[in-house]
Amino acid sequence: MQEITPEISEIAGVFAADGSMQEKHICFWGNPIEDKEYYDNVLGELFKKAFGIEIRLHEKKSNGVYGFYVCKKHVLDYFKNELGFKPGPKTYTVQVPKIILESNDLKIQKAFVQGFMSADGCLTFYKRGGTASNFNKKYNVCPRIMLSSVSEKIILQLQEILNKIEINSFIMKAKSANPKWKDNIILYVNGTERVKRWNELIGFSNPKDKTKFEIFKQFGFCPLKTSIFQRYKILNNELSIYDFYQGP
Repeated sequence: MQEITPEISEIAGVFAADGSMQEKHICFWGNPIEDKEYYDNVLGELFKKAFGIEIRLHEKKSNGVYGFYVCKKHVLDYFKNELGFKPGPKTYTVQVPKIILESNDLKIQKAFVQGFMSADGCLTFYKRGGTASNFNKKYNVCPRIMLSSVSEKIILQLQEILNKIEINSFIMKAKSANPKWKDNIILYVNGTERVKRWNELIGFSNPKDKTKFEIFKQFGFCPLKTSIFQRYKILNNELSIYDFYQGP
């Protein structure tokens, strides 16, 4: 049996959030713009280190996604036998693998959270209201991490891991607009101190999140609806962050 490592655990987190498995392959697909750098420079290297394979990344234009398939038997066997993932739909039943949840090594558990965040999490920023200063009302100064799934089990397990490392969070249910669909369960980590603690103890592995956090560190706020290319330009002083706050 191949030993569980932080690299495998991060891969498992990505898979739990956004991967799928059939009998003869597993696949990972992300956004062709926001996630491409993570797939190219991080996830590909994780597979190389963890399983000794080179993955072939490509864009699937018919679906507007970017990612890869893995058909190697030793990888499939590990996902099935050690991580406990099964072929077929997992949307409503996915859980943190037992080998990870019961690990005594917090690095293993934190890597899973990091992978889940990279694939299906969101770092966003909101403005203050009420009696806040004009600056805090105008700019998106309050960071918020959101992890979501229609599997309530995995959200509760992610919160369990965060509790171990003393990152406070809360869970809310977002009612589905379609009565045939299950409600979305969302875990929130709110506020500057908590998000900074997340960065220190877990970190952001996907550049789509890293760039937002770096902008927040530098300016004290981060505008919404920016592309990763725009965020790099802001960080390289090629684009003014204040351009996103023009108008009335």
